[in-house]
Amino acid sequence: YIVTISDGTHEELSTPYAFASHLRSASPGKVIFIGRTDITPMAIVEMTVDHRDVRGTLSFAETGTSYCRRTEIPFSAGCISTPTTIELAHPNTGESFVATYYPPTHSRLAGGIPGELPPVVMRIFGNVGQRPPPGLDWAVQVYTTRGFAWCVSDSRTGI
Repeated sequence: YIVTISDGTHEELSTPYAFASHLRSASPGKVIFIGRTDITPMAIVEMTVDHRDVRGTLSFAETGTSYCRRTEIPFSAGCISTPTTIELAHPNTGESFVATYYPPTHSRLAGGIPGELPPVVMRIFGNVGQRPPPGLDWAVQVYTTRGFAWCVSDSRTGI
């Protein structure tokens, strides 16, 4: 977000990163952070901001990775499941709630009986602090590349 301190207004910035943490100012116009996209592992990223036009001029350079380099990822990008937000209805109350859904992606494994929906691993977390950060998670990919769907939601919905 860009925050205007004088009036408290804010505007969301568009970046390729689904998750960013440990933001640090490196110098005027440069920020270093740890980030990951939906299809790449954690990386150390340097973001450069043109102070004359913050909204239009952002550039990103990955300076290192925490786990492995992109060239070492053992899957093609098409095999990596990317998340979507879905709205579901509580089975007892009918109340709607939001979940993050990762569809199965393996081209040869459907994970179920032909014609059926895929089996789903449902991860329920107790509060916002326990919710896994967005972005590529190899534990999720273990299931989705084997024909399972993966869904993450919040226990406050009563499920």
